[in-house]
Amino acid sequence: MTGNAFVSDTRWTDYINAGGGALHSLLVYSFEDYALSKQTINLVAGTAEYSLPATFLIERKVFLLSGNDRYPLQRLSLQELDGTSLDLLRASGIIPRMKYYLLNDKIRIWPESGISGQLELWYAPQWTALVNVGDTIPATIPDNWADFIVLHAAIRALKKERSDTSDLVAELIALKEEIKEYAANRTSGQPRQVVNLDNTYIGDLY
Repeated sequence: MTGNAFVSDTRWTDYINAGGGALHSLLVYSFEDYALSKQTINLVAGTAEYSLPATFLIERKVFLLSGNDRYPLQRLSLQELDGTSLDLLRASGIIPRMKYYLLNDKIRIWPESGISGQLELWYAPQWTALVNVGDTIPATIPDNWADFIVLHAAIRALKKERSDTSDLVAELIALKEEIKEYAANRTSGQPRQVVNLDNTYIGDLY
């Protein structure tokens, strides 16, 4: 490959971003506290569906903000989504806890009645593509793990010119296993998920 233009600059950029996206996803799914973002969503009475952030990848935690209090919300199960279940709860005089579920690019609140306050959505964002000369990978990626992107791109390029990729594939697999092993063995005094930062008491209504 040295000295040839078989792979264009545009294609190299695509390969690099494909590798960056793969590494980003690996880190996001291996480390719950990697690349956290937060967005506040204002709830409107009678409206149950709200758009997720454009950069949304996966959700980590959802809180309901009401006044000065913060209440963690649970995900809604498909069984609970059945209208019959809600009717049975109400018929028994039980006030269902507010929950949420994700549908395509939306977050929905359940039950739909009595919606008020704000949602605080903690989520992992998508990989930010490198586009311009001078763009750099996130500082949160350790230098030795950044080799994942290089290997991924090199393998794609070698495949394009039908060259042997076995050595690079072996290196990539080894690095991937190293990252996964580090994630599995990591110990910390800090919780590995977003917590109720206010330590607010969770009442019976949510």
